[in-house]
Amino acid sequence: MQKRFLFVASLIFALSIYSAVRENIFIGFLAAGILLSEIFYIIFSKLDKNKKLFLCSFIGMFLLLGILVGQRVVRRNENIEKVYFNNKFITFFSDIENIKQVENQIIISTNNINIIGKYQKRNPFKLEKKLKIKRIRVILFDTGDKRIFSVGDRIQVKGKIKSPKESLNPGEFNQKNYLLSNEIDFTVNARSIILIEKRKYSIKKEIEKIRKRIKEGFKKNLPKEEAYLLSFMCIGKSDIENNRNFFDTSNELFRLSGIISLLAISGTHISVVSYFLYKILLKRKKKYILYGFLSAFISVLYSFICNNPISSIRAIIMFFIMVISSMIGENYDAIISLSIAMIAVLFLHPIYILNQGFILSFGITFIVLYGIKKDNYDNMYFKNVRVDTKENLIKDKIKMRIKKLKNSLITCFVISVFSSVIISSLYYEVPLYSFLTNFIILPLFPPLLLLGLTAGIFIAVGDVFISKILLNICHIFLYFYEWFSDKITILPFSNAIKGNINLLILVIIFILFLIIFSEERKKSVLKYLFTFSVFIYILIPKLRKNEAIKLNLPNGQGAYECHENKTIFIDGGSKKSGIRIDREGNIKSKVGDNIVVPFLMYKGVGKIDEWIITDSSYLEGLFSSLKKGVNVGKIITSKNIGKSDEFIIIKELAKLNGTKIVFIKE
Repeated sequence: MQKRFLFVASLIFALSIYSAVRENIFIGFLAAGILLSEIFYIIFSKLDKNKKLFLCSFIGMFLLLGILVGQRVVRRNENIEKVYFNNKFITFFSDIENIKQVENQIIISTNNINIIGKYQKRNPFKLEKKLKIKRIRVILFDTGDKRIFSVGDRIQVKGKIKSPKESLNPGEFNQKNYLLSNEIDFTVNARSIILIEKRKYSIKKEIEKIRKRIKEGFKKNLPKEEAYLLSFMCIGKSDIENNRNFFDTSNELFRLSGIISLLAISGTHISVVSYFLYKILLKRKKKYILYGFLSAFISVLYSFICNNPISSIRAIIMFFIMVISSMIGENYDAIISLSIAMIAVLFLHPIYILNQGFILSFGITFIVLYGIKKDNYDNMYFKNVRVDTKENLIKDKIKMRIKKLKNSLITCFVISVFSSVIISSLYYEVPLYSFLTNFIILPLFPPLLLLGLTAGIFIAVGDVFISKILLNICHIFLYFYEWFSDKITILPFSNAIKGNINLLILVIIFILFLIIFSEERKKSVLKYLFTFSVFIYILIPKLRKNEAIKLNLPNGQGAYECHENKTIFIDGGSKKSGIRIDREGNIKSKVGDNIVVPFLMYKGVGKIDEWIITDSSYLEGLFSSLKKGVNVGKIITSKNIGKSDEFIIIKELAKLNGTKIVFIKE
């Protein structure tokens, strides 16, 4: 009972914040509907009047609190736009939080900001004292200045405020939402950066030194690609400006095979480290309170080294609750701790409700905890085990192992299906064999992570010999990861392009999930039937309707048309950008990768019957689609365009994909 009310309160709190921030009336009515249904449940329960009144007030308070918190976020963002976006130039002091390089730009994330100049003297809105800027992203063109800056330094920045871009086409990356969800208030194109204070010692700087030392140790003892991959798995995103092509390829490979979550630091990583330490320390039996807090402290330190992703914050809060509950002798309930973690994170950082990492972390964790309960394993072991002879005992053990293996595979399938619903709603495609990769790869992940972290510790303290032995073992794991992922992606129907899922359908699926997988219902047949139905829904392509859409492309043109189930795409490129080769020698297509392909994914279009090209400058969308693996039946263009240098790459990709090219007279 207690678990139910706390979970419902956290759900109402999250939905009401989202409704206020996104101004979504449907989500607001959904939160109110859940509240009313829960109030009716409380009224007709057998609780006494005082408890009923308390629980109704408790849950209703979270609806009101969520709306107030969400409205506060909206007002703050509106005030920032009024105060800062109307003024083109800005000068401020700040501390460097992070430095990374993307192509020819150095991006510096800053915090502890002190804005100076006309914003304090001439502020017609009189909002400066109320507005505390949390984080500013500074963009500086690569002039070699990166070498004099490091994490923790105090700098003065003068530059021009750059308004964040909102998506102009369906499926396009929304820069404004991305910046807001990461608590970045705005972006500044720096004209000058002056080093104010070179701090010799800071916690962030020391952590960055440890990260750098571990990465260098990985590079010396592993092949280049595996070194970057292991550092990405163990300590977060690497400084990848010199090896971006590998990360583009590897991310695509692991994403299509369904194990991309293992690349990014997540709650899984924190859970593996914290629970492993806690179990080892508990074996000593004495001073378990001290050991509990020690393992929690190490987990927090590890999260800092990994730059504190949202999922790690969730895992740490849940681990702290588990440690505290064991200290006071109470039973630990994972759903209660997940609910408390959600309320805590959203109360401190309500804008995280827009963050995809938040949605994936809390959503998939809830699916695992709620959908896989003890009643799903009632038949895992035989209750009457024959012990009359040794042979019978061995046979029963074999049967139990087979039964356990079968139930584990079913468990992976159930988790993967409902996780795929969340993934497809965010990324519009689903790796269909993710349940198989999770069944085989996930059990190998904890030993790989612990071996990599142990090797990193020995590298940090200067022991090269032991770290080299451990990294050689990691090499075997990583090679198997890549080999298995590659084999999965070549299987038929390995990736389903589902397109954007209607919000109403999404809500219906998870309401039925809550009802069917509730503790009161123990019939496995209904659960498996519902899971299989959702899996079939994911498999079925999105119904195409007759429509014609013109894309909004910078200095270019592109149009999509669907008529009687026949799809046609015209051009899809920009004269301003075009297909280009970056300084690492990788072929890039800005409009194709960022606009055209996401648009097709959003629409659920996995096949284009005819792609018409009218100008050699408009090849970006076609290039990116062929590279992505979109099934293009026929390319129609003129002979003159076919003779252009840009079209050579298209010919090679078309040959690999089995796409016909038809040349017509102009």
